[in-house]
Amino acid sequence: QNCTMMDRFLGLVRRHPVKTFALSGAVVSVAYSSRQKQLEMKKKRILVLPFYKMNIVEQRKPSLRSFSSSTTEMTVDQLVGLIHEAAEDPNITAIHGIFGNGFGFSTGGWAHLFEIRNALTVFRQSHRDHLEPLSPSTNSTKAPRKPKPLIAYSNTFSSPLPKSDMREYYLASAFSTVMLQSQGDLNLFGLSTTNMFYRDFLKRYGIQIDVFKHGLYKNFANQFTHNSYSKEHRENVRRLVTGINHMVGETIFYSRGLFKKYDDEYDFWDMVHSSGSLPADAAKEIGLVDRVAELDPIGNVISALKQTKSAEEKEGTRTSDVIKSWIPEGVGSEDFEVEGTVSIQEYAKESKLKKIQKFSFDTSKKEKIAVLKVTGAITDKTAERVNRALRKLKGAHNVKALVLRVDSPGGAITACESIQQELRNTGKEVVVSFGNVSASGGYYISTHANRIFASPTTITGSIGVFMLRMNFTGLAKQYGVTVDSVQSSELSGSFDPFTPINEPMKKNFANFADRAYLRFKSLVSDGRKMDMDAVEDVAQGKVWTGQQAQDIGLVDELGGLQRAIAYCQRSFTKDGNAEVVMWPPRKSLSEMLSGDSEDLEDNMPGALAFVQSAVADLLGLEYGLQLRFENQDLKMPSSVSGMMLTIDEDWAIRCMLQNEEQVPDFMSNFPPSAWD
Repeated sequence: QNCTMMDRFLGLVRRHPVKTFALSGAVVSVAYSSRQKQLEMKKKRILVLPFYKMNIVEQRKPSLRSFSSSTTEMTVDQLVGLIHEAAEDPNITAIHGIFGNGFGFSTGGWAHLFEIRNALTVFRQSHRDHLEPLSPSTNSTKAPRKPKPLIAYSNTFSSPLPKSDMREYYLASAFSTVMLQSQGDLNLFGLSTTNMFYRDFLKRYGIQIDVFKHGLYKNFANQFTHNSYSKEHRENVRRLVTGINHMVGETIFYSRGLFKKYDDEYDFWDMVHSSGSLPADAAKEIGLVDRVAELDPIGNVISALKQTKSAEEKEGTRTSDVIKSWIPEGVGSEDFEVEGTVSIQEYAKESKLKKIQKFSFDTSKKEKIAVLKVTGAITDKTAERVNRALRKLKGAHNVKALVLRVDSPGGAITACESIQQELRNTGKEVVVSFGNVSASGGYYISTHANRIFASPTTITGSIGVFMLRMNFTGLAKQYGVTVDSVQSSELSGSFDPFTPINEPMKKNFANFADRAYLRFKSLVSDGRKMDMDAVEDVAQGKVWTGQQAQDIGLVDELGGLQRAIAYCQRSFTKDGNAEVVMWPPRKSLSEMLSGDSEDLEDNMPGALAFVQSAVADLLGLEYGLQLRFENQDLKMPSSVSGMMLTIDEDWAIRCMLQNEEQVPDFMSNFPPSAWD
């Protein structure tokens, strides 16, 4: 009976221009002008990436605040996936990236930029076939395809923000043409970092912090115990800054083809770093910019293309200085076609529509690759969530491999140990992909993976242990508060911040740090097949870039999440075409709202935030959706004319089926457009 009802439902969807979403038990049926959208999707268009107002994150969190923001927030894997999709889309003929304009561009770190650059390179070389990102192109049996241009424009690359440090231009340098406003500047001063030290501040207020650590280079706690860099701390930081700075410079040097003009890369960067802010004309002369333009010319290009298309139909000719100045050499400006633009937000909606049209309910037997993310500090709560997901994975027989995406600076050793043990107990092939930072505890949980992937700019390593013990008695005394205590042993006040530390406590904390460090090194030795002396050489809290980590054996391959997935497809699946799913599967709305829920705060505002985020994610919305109680209207984009939200998807389907014969009384208030 269920099969019959589902068949009737699918028939209904095919006969009517209704876009239907099933959100883990919450059905959102959106009346949609699909015919007009399909016609729009068949036009030759330029995909616009407004980097100047984009916030690239590792993992999105449900938040009411995001709906009132004009910033476009996307996960890095979502953006990379859309760029890859655009590379295969014959109707996306170019990508136009917009930078500057207030410097609203934000990203989690250099590894995100590396993955986005790789995706842009795949798009730029979409006339070739790639086995996986970064792999050599292969001979194709398909019809020849044309290269696709990448055009970047900015009013300036001179952001005053402290963390901008070449990031926008590093990303823009992947584009085939870089355009800069005539009054814009290009700042390529090199990278730097700043640390704050609180020792004297804490001393002034009577706060004492005792540090117990193993590893001379385990320097996180130095901010509380020093007033400047120690020798080892400076060496650690310098290794990162110089390593990332060299990689960024080398990437720009070769992607811009500067090696054809300048013999020595190091001499070139010495010249650029010491030249100060480069005016647009100077940047063009050096070779860092291709065009100097007063305004973003994309509108003029589209108008010129339309005009030349009309002239071509009449005279058989196709010439335009505007077009030729915008399209890079070798792309074929004579054949370049475009009828309009599409924003990355709108393209995300279209991508979801395409997937819905191709959706099959018979997916139970299809091989899957699960992607599980571990982000932020690894606390006991993090471990509980991750371990619960891993236990579910153990019983998922169609999941052939797990890609563990780690973007974490570390955390509690007991939490990291429990995740590490649970990973080894899943019975699945485990491949790890490092994000921006996968250090300390982030590396701890990854030691026994089949393979570890990292970006060249990933910050990793930090194999070491530290503990902090706070003492607030001095602070209390400054405010006239005295503290006294009664203890049953010399160690009973070990974790009481109002009990002064004694020698037995210090010795006990030091012993714990020693044991934890030995355990950490043993895991690295066993998982990475290194002897303990070799581990000690790269441990001691030393921090490495992904490139450096590969050189010393802590990382297997350089590449982002997509490359890790491609490795799993090639190594652990039958046909290399397994479905990639985020893990764990999303809970139904009824489960989220039930008393058994472990993922949602037990209050209606939390539930409301989840619903808003989930619906917006499905619709590809940037903002503009508000759900409220007390019969207030929904505020939705103009493309959405109606919505029905219910916990029971079976009932939602029945309501839609009933509409084929007659509209029930309780639905008579729905606008007619909801059932067009």
